[in-house]
Amino acid sequence: MIHLIGVNHRVQWERLPSANAYVPHEVQQNQAKYSTLIERFLCKFHSPVVAEEYTEEKLRETKTRSILLEIKSAYEVHHGVKVEHIFAEPCKAQKEAIGYKEPESIEVLLRRKQRKDPTSEETMAHVIAHQHPIREEFWLDKELLAKFDVGNV
Repeated sequence: MIHLIGVNHRVQWERLPSANAYVPHEVQQNQAKYSTLIERFLCKFHSPVVAEEYTEEKLRETKTRSILLEIKSAYEVHHGVKVEHIFAEPCKAQKEAIGYKEPESIEVLLRRKQRKDPTSEETMAHVIAHQHPIREEFWLDKELLAKFDVGNV
């Protein structure tokens, strides 16, 4: 069984202490709620695998850490179990290999085709209709799921 938890991606990571970046109070509160949600989820479902739409590459670039990874590690220590963690988002090289285009690239392509600046809605409509399925197929790749014996989707 697969459980999906949808969040504003800003709450799934936090800046490393050395980054000295201001984090709005509202974001801090939502990060705390997200941490609690993940901890409760693990305790209730005892999931052998957790995955998130993020990459190690992005963590390094943004000097951040994954809240899911932190909570998962604490859960493992407290309960004496192993929980696999997957950064399910394709990295830049993987996106290129599977033909995924970022919204900025889509905007440029639409501008050329339409000979005018596309609206943000037009750009996102294209991304959702044509790019998201590419990433979703990557996330649900049968080899990735089979590696962790998640079962049939």
